[in-house]
Amino acid sequence: MPPSLGAFLLFLFGLVVAVLLIAASANLLTTVVLYTISSEGIMRLSLPLTLLFSGLLIPLPFFPEWFKPIVYFLPFRHILDTPIQFYTGRVSLEQSGGILLHAGVWILVLVMCGRILMHRATKRLVAQGG
Repeated sequence: MPPSLGAFLLFLFGLVVAVLLIAASANLLTTVVLYTISSEGIMRLSLPLTLLFSGLLIPLPFFPEWFKPIVYFLPFRHILDTPIQFYTGRVSLEQSGGILLHAGVWILVLVMCGRILMHRATKRLVAQGG
């Protein structure tokens, strides 16, 4: 069980953030596929990278010290590592604001990039048939 009610509430909020981040990244990947002939390469690459950098395959604290700044900058940590850190109480309420702000900025960036790419793709899309 979480050490406090605050940790549990942060965990629930972290889950909502994780779902939003997954949806934003899936939307961006799907939009990028509109620009390619085959989606196979993008999909084969995105899943292993997401699993690795979210902490599912290797917990993020086990990464080498020189690589941690890169891993913690990327948005993938908010999919799994952040909710777990909130649940276990390893992140204080003071630290959680910066972490959630980081996740929110990434969600905003991914959504905006997806919208821009989708807008450009629909301008050049030609559909025929009935």
